[in-house]
Amino acid sequence: FTVFAITTVLPLALLAGALLVRSANSERALLEGSLVQVANSLANDIDRELDRDFTVLRTLARLPSLTSQDWSAFYEQAKSAVEGKGYVILIDTSLRQLVNTRVPYGSAPALTRDPQTAHLILHSKQPAVSNLFFSLIDKVPVFNVNIPILRDGEVQFILIYGHQADDLLPILIGQHLTAEWVTTIVDRNRIL
Repeated sequence: FTVFAITTVLPLALLAGALLVRSANSERALLEGSLVQVANSLANDIDRELDRDFTVLRTLARLPSLTSQDWSAFYEQAKSAVEGKGYVILIDTSLRQLVNTRVPYGSAPALTRDPQTAHLILHSKQPAVSNLFFSLIDKVPVFNVNIPILRDGEVQFILIYGHQADDLLPILIGQHLTAEWVTTIVDRNRIL
């Protein structure tokens, strides 16, 4: 009787085990596919948002008030351009803040809180997005979208569109993920 039971049950157990492994592999493949799809969608949404910021900065860079260094006029135009969706900072090559729309005109902090990105732009002469850092004004995590303002091939100013880290929440919420999902955005330093 024992031999009969083993010969009957063993193949069924092996078949059930094989089916479980196959099902688990199939489920894992579906989950991995979903993860890749969500990550790509999130990355595309963030890229679109950053592209909009770069467009705003390139538009501000063409303003006559910037060229003529009429900082009070530039402050008003920049503040109006972002309409409370972030803030604009203009720094010179010594990293001094000339304009900061986060505060009343003329009361900008002396220096940028993000010298790392500023030095990168001064060296590369290319646009850049900063890592997270803490704002001098609000004491909250922020990030900056930056473009160099070149004159005769040299960086004269760096124009910055700053955001609080929380400004990215609508992008995360816009993914419409169920409660089982945990999403986060990290910078190059792996800071949330």
